[in-house]
Amino acid sequence: TTITKINNIFWVGTANGLYKTILDGEQLRIIEKMEMTTWDNRLVSDLTILSIFEDKEGDIWIGSGDEGIFKYNPDKNSFENYGFDPKNENGISSSRINCFFQDNFNVLWIGTAQGGVNKLDMSQKQFISYSNNPYDTKSIASNLIMDILEDKQGKLWISSYDGEVCRSTEPVNDKNIGNLQFKRLKNQISLPQQEFFSSIFQDSRGFIWMGSERSIVVYNPILNQFKKVELENNGQVANVSKCRMIGQVDSNTILLGGENIFLIQNPWTVIQNQKNPVL
Repeated sequence: TTITKINNIFWVGTANGLYKTILDGEQLRIIEKMEMTTWDNRLVSDLTILSIFEDKEGDIWIGSGDEGIFKYNPDKNSFENYGFDPKNENGISSSRINCFFQDNFNVLWIGTAQGGVNKLDMSQKQFISYSNNPYDTKSIASNLIMDILEDKQGKLWISSYDGEVCRSTEPVNDKNIGNLQFKRLKNQISLPQQEFFSSIFQDSRGFIWMGSERSIVVYNPILNQFKKVELENNGQVANVSKCRMIGQVDSNTILLGGENIFLIQNPWTVIQNQKNPVL
């Protein structure tokens, strides 16, 4: 289940469809189960919803498990479907959409489950795909994408299901957008086998946080260094467990969300000074 609050509406994505809900007391009350029309004119409602994202224009992008992307226009109360069509070279590269990220140039980056990364320029409505090439170590590491981030220097970070993290070798710009090269970072990161980073976040100080099933790793851009951090709660070792969301509540507080939720106050000095940081 994925839940995103936009204005006063809670959009709830489930394995059985997309729902608009409102908070009624302490419960979510369903306003409407959404029906959508696919690019090939099929009416669908019982979709598996994997991701929900609001862009800077207020449009809502829905990532499904089988039918690609649905873009919701609030003003028109209508959906537009970007479905996977193997005959369309300018379309999305997979029907399964795991994540979205919008950069400072209003470009939408889309992580798929089989087709690598797609880039969509909002003005052109044409998708450019980046996929793994097993003979090119500077291609993205995997085609099964879990999360995407563009850092403050303009470099693109991509985490994948095999536990790999890669970063573009240069900031993304108009000249290199069609031929990005990536550096793989797995050897610099201490991550147990069979774990992968499902969330990547850059805080206001430039530190990059990555959350997996049982691990939190933080990249310090000042020292160009990755550190695995441990958590404590009342003197006891704590575990976020399945960290799916990382955010910043205010200038001093980082939020880690999974099966448990942690608020971490002023972690930066400890991360920078301790070899094995405990927060």
